[in-house]
Amino acid sequence: MSYSAANLIQLQDEDEKWSGIVHAFDRAHQTYQSKGLMSAFNQLDAFFQIRETLSNKTLPERRLTNLDHILELLIKKEQKGFASLSTVVRYLKTRSNTDSSPSDEELIRLESDSELITISTLHASKGLEYPIVFVPFLWDNFDSSNSRGINFTEYHNEENKLCIDLSKNPNEEIVEISRKELLADSLRLNYVAFTRPKCACYVPFVKYNSKGNGIIKSPFLATVVNSETVLDSNLKPDDKLKLLEENLYKLSTNEHISYLSSSESLEFSLTENLKNKIEPEVPTDDLATTKLERNDLFDFKRILSFSSISSDQSNTAEFKDYDELELSVAGDSLEKIGDPVRSKLNFPKGADTGNLLHYILEDVRFTESSEIDSVISDKMNLLHFDNTWKQVLVEWIKEILNHELITGLKIGQLKEENLIKEMDFHFPVNDISLKGMLSLIREKDENDITKEVALSGFMKGFIDLIFRFENKYYILDYKSNFLGDKIDDYSQVHLQEAIKSHNYDLQYHIYSVALIRFLKNRISDFSYVENFGGVYYLFLRGLKNDNPDSGVYFDKPSYNVLKNLEYHLKGES
Repeated sequence: MSYSAANLIQLQDEDEKWSGIVHAFDRAHQTYQSKGLMSAFNQLDAFFQIRETLSNKTLPERRLTNLDHILELLIKKEQKGFASLSTVVRYLKTRSNTDSSPSDEELIRLESDSELITISTLHASKGLEYPIVFVPFLWDNFDSSNSRGINFTEYHNEENKLCIDLSKNPNEEIVEISRKELLADSLRLNYVAFTRPKCACYVPFVKYNSKGNGIIKSPFLATVVNSETVLDSNLKPDDKLKLLEENLYKLSTNEHISYLSSSESLEFSLTENLKNKIEPEVPTDDLATTKLERNDLFDFKRILSFSSISSDQSNTAEFKDYDELELSVAGDSLEKIGDPVRSKLNFPKGADTGNLLHYILEDVRFTESSEIDSVISDKMNLLHFDNTWKQVLVEWIKEILNHELITGLKIGQLKEENLIKEMDFHFPVNDISLKGMLSLIREKDENDITKEVALSGFMKGFIDLIFRFENKYYILDYKSNFLGDKIDDYSQVHLQEAIKSHNYDLQYHIYSVALIRFLKNRISDFSYVENFGGVYYLFLRGLKNDNPDSGVYFDKPSYNVLKNLEYHLKGES
């Protein structure tokens, strides 16, 4: 409040001014009791002009930031258990002690982020400005997508109305319109990026070509050359790269544009532009760039799953490993089956059916058969399923729950306290590959994978069901795959073929490693022999109560195989 010792001594002789100060604190105390600390402080601020005084001192931004931070901490203390004023003051005195260790929320805050490096998406940067801007990743394919599940084509028709084509193989004309619109959107985002900087904009790019993608299908190429070049499928990749090079050199003839093809030129450009931004007394002679000479540009940590590895996708983190993820719209998944006798065998195929069955079995309590009807109705409405299939589904779920999985145990007898539904897991992995993992769990002549790409990051997944029976823990996974329209199509021979063709054997080996890790952390004397029961894969369409083996695949992996797989996942093999 800017009162020095001399000012306070002088106040002793100025009764009127002293009375005003005492009255201000008295009113603030009353306000604190009725409205809280912030209202009381605002009254004192208005009387003593605290913020204005701090603004006229050295390092005003630092002082005001500290004031707001202290007020925030005091208000939190006040609100926690409705602390009294004396408690708040005692807290402030204790935390002001230089010997006390600050908590994370008490650590000093930066008064401004104007001098910090800001990382932003192109969308979020709209309307903002920065001294110097770097815009990476414009070399990526403009229409690449990591989406899984429902595939669709989005475009605008002649009346400029938004249309969505859900078919597997949309009309080529529609695809071309959609790609042009996607590229146009990318170009507009490029414009946003290029107009953010005040001093300079740097656009690094990599001239790579992977599977016909990369720079030759990038918005950067469209910006430097034109959109037609990117969309022209008849133009060879090398010709596109040549056009890019030629146009970059043409652009560099402009006094405001430079094509920096060496580390030396980049270093000089950075230094010159920073001189315009940094105060003159700050030296820039020590600024330097380092030439990047590496071939592992895309060897970065990522979130992996069984599906992403098995399907050779680079990154899938948000989806559960449900089967039949590809939605078959053109087939019978959205159409009524012509067969008058409806059953689980001709139940609609596709991702919706897989999701529907998983949602039902996740929500229904196995021992409460009375819930089946209402849960099925809710889930069918949620996924907009044809209600004429409800009775088939009710009978199907009852048949599943009535199936004898182990001698003396039906699925419907599993109590909630012995179940973990949809358990998710994630653990670090290092230098793993599909070929490497399959070679550990299959015989040599069964593994026809030739490509070997090492991936690192985190393995993530969801286990449909873990259940405990007689002190053993089992994995159970639901599969709605359509293997045929006859029960015989779900015999053990056909199930083994499906397991291998979809790499489900890899899936349940990964799940087994995850569950064993989980159990070892919770059971001090865990024994693989005594506590791990094995893995059940239920091909739900093929379950038949009078034939326990129909639609049921079981395996208890070799402990040595699981141990070697875990070594491989850790990168120690």
